[in-house]
Amino acid sequence: MEDKDIFSTKYSKIILFLIIDIIALLLSSTFALILRFDFNIVPLVYYDNLINFLYIDCILLVICFVIFRLYMSMWKYASVTELINVVLACTTFELLSFSYKTIFLIDMPKSFYLIQLMLLIFMVGGYRFSYRILRAVVTYLERRKKSTNTMIVGAGNACRLLITEINNNKKGFDNKVYCIIDDNKGKIGSYINGIPIVGNTEHIKENCDKYNIEEIIIAIPSANKNTISKIVEECQKTKCKIKILPTISKLMSGKLLDKVRPLSYEDFLGRDQIVVDIKEIENTIKDKVILVTGGGGSIGSELCRQIAKANPKKLIIFDIYENNAYDIQQELYRNYPNLDLETIIGSVRDYDRLERVFKDFKPDEVFHAAAHKHVPLMEVSPNEAIKNNCLGTLNAAKLADKYKVKRFVLISTDKCLRVLIEKNKKALETPVNKVKIQFSFS
Repeated sequence: MEDKDIFSTKYSKIILFLIIDIIALLLSSTFALILRFDFNIVPLVYYDNLINFLYIDCILLVICFVIFRLYMSMWKYASVTELINVVLACTTFELLSFSYKTIFLIDMPKSFYLIQLMLLIFMVGGYRFSYRILRAVVTYLERRKKSTNTMIVGAGNACRLLITEINNNKKGFDNKVYCIIDDNKGKIGSYINGIPIVGNTEHIKENCDKYNIEEIIIAIPSANKNTISKIVEECQKTKCKIKILPTISKLMSGKLLDKVRPLSYEDFLGRDQIVVDIKEIENTIKDKVILVTGGGGSIGSELCRQIAKANPKKLIIFDIYENNAYDIQQELYRNYPNLDLETIIGSVRDYDRLERVFKDFKPDEVFHAAAHKHVPLMEVSPNEAIKNNCLGTLNAAKLADKYKVKRFVLISTDKCLRVLIEKNKKALETPVNKVKIQFSFS
C-alpha cells in the first residue's frame, strides 16, 4: 500500500510538471511574438501558425524534457547540473521546432525562436528552481531564530559538502556556519558557499570571540593524528564544543551530517588504535576463577562486564563500597543468569579479609582495580592514598604470590598510582618473585 502511494505521488508530480511546461510553452510563444513586434499588432498568419502547430511543439518539448531527465530530477536538490539540463533541453527543442517549420515552410519570424528560447529557459528554470529557493529562504529564517554559531576547520571538499548539507538540513542540525579556518594561506580571504575563510589555526580563538562561536567542527578527513592534536589544542583554548568528521574510510557510507560526532581519544591519540584480539583474551578467562578487586568502581565494573562475556568458571567481585558492588551484581544477574558470581564486601587494606577470599576461592587470575584514582584529592590526603593504593596493592600482590595465582593484572588510569608505585617500588617488588604481574596504564 505504501509503495502504491509513493508511485502515485511521484507520477502526479510528473503530470503537474507536464501541464506547467505546456503552459510555459504557450506563454513563451505568445510573449515572443508580442516582443518581436514591439507590442504592436502581430500579423494574424503568425498567430495561426503558432496555434495550428502548437500540438507538435508540445510533443517535441515533452520528448526533449524526457531525454534530459527534467521530469526525474529531485528539484529540492537542484544544482548547476540541473540548470544546464534545462538550457540544453530548451535549446534542443528550439532547434527541432525551427528545423521542421523551415522544412515545411511554416512562416515565423527568425528572431521569434531566440526570444522564445530565452523566455522558455527563464520560465522552466524559474518554477523548477523556485522550490529550492523558497526552501533555502525558509531554512535561513528558521536558523536565524535559533541556531548554533559554528566554525569549520578545514576548507576542502568535506567543508563544502558539510556546509551544503547543513543549509539543506532543517532537522537534526541547527548549526549556522559563520567562518572557516584553514592553514593554506592562499585560501584566506576567499569564500565557500558565502562563508569567509578568516585565518589559520592560530586564529581560532580570536575568531571564536569575534563571531560568538559555540561549536567547532573539524572537517579534515585526511588529517593525521598529529595534525588533529594540534587543532584540538587550539580549539580547547575556547569554550566551544568540538566535533569532528572521521577519516575518509569511515565517510564512505551515509550522509555527511550523520558522521559528525564528538571528539574521541582515537582522534588525537598520536598513534593508531591498538586492535585487541578478543578471542585470545576470552580463551585466557574461559573456565577460570577470576577475582576483580574494586569490581564495583567505574573501571572495575566494566572489567566485570567484559569478563562475564567470556564465560569464566567463577567471577568474584571484591569492593569496599556496597552500593556500587550491588549495582554491578544485579546487572550481571540480569544479563548473565548462568554466571557463577560471588560479590564480597571488603577492603584491600585488610590483609586477613582479602586472604580469606584467596583461600576460599583460589582465583586463577586477579584484576586489581581497587585504588583511589582522583589525583587532586589524593594529593590533599596522601596518607590514605599510600594505605589504599600502595599497601592495598602490596597485600593483593603478596596473596597472589602465596596462592599461586597465574596472572595478576594491575589496572590504573592516571598518574596517581603510577607515582605511588614508583616511590614504593622496592616495597612492592621484594615479596613478589613468582607470580606474573602485569601493569596496565592508559
